[in-house]
Amino acid sequence: NIAYKLTPTTTIKMNMNAQIRQKKSPNVSSEDLFKQILTTTPIEFPVTYPSQDGRIMYGNNIISGSTLYTNPYARMMTSFAETNENTLNTVIKIDQDLDFITKGLKINAFVNFKTWSNTNYELELLNSNGSDYISQSAIGKSSDQTFELQFNLNYARQFGLHNVGAMLLYKQREYRSDVLPNRNQGLSGRLTYDYGQRYLFEFNFGYNGTERLAKEDRF
Repeated sequence: NIAYKLTPTTTIKMNMNAQIRQKKSPNVSSEDLFKQILTTTPIEFPVTYPSQDGRIMYGNNIISGSTLYTNPYARMMTSFAETNENTLNTVIKIDQDLDFITKGLKINAFVNFKTWSNTNYELELLNSNGSDYISQSAIGKSSDQTFELQFNLNYARQFGLHNVGAMLLYKQREYRSDVLPNRNQGLSGRLTYDYGQRYLFEFNFGYNGTERLAKEDRF
């Protein structure tokens, strides 16, 4: 986080967050493993058999009636999954005091850019006719980007027992994870007044749109 006072009335800030994740695990969820443990009794088959050639010989699956008994230890030890995720999120803000125009008037705005990417693959150790080999999945890839812009004009002023406030907000957002992006745009505002913090008045309006609606109904 960086903040710089450009002038006595202007402050610029930048917030940046980067996350790099690498997850390695068996290609089976903890929930599924616990389900297999609960449904497989320890007397159905041994966890492993004595090895004859240095390989681990896991107990076999047994079908009894309509029930499939799975060796959860074998499922855990003979599969592998790796997921890599990278996220970069950057926000640049500006706060501007406009007291030199009129007291109580301020502007703040920000631009936000966020990008995310993910790659993953899976490995399975298979045994067929006494031969060991590995089945490898293709590398899965996915990503998305988000761009957001917001402009906010605020006014707050007290005149004796009269308190006046106003806000004007413009916002637009684009999210892209495919060829066509999702876009939103809107303008909203608020006007407030109170007398001695006893009699209150507030008026709000909003005009918002999305490209996901038909053109005549977009806003």
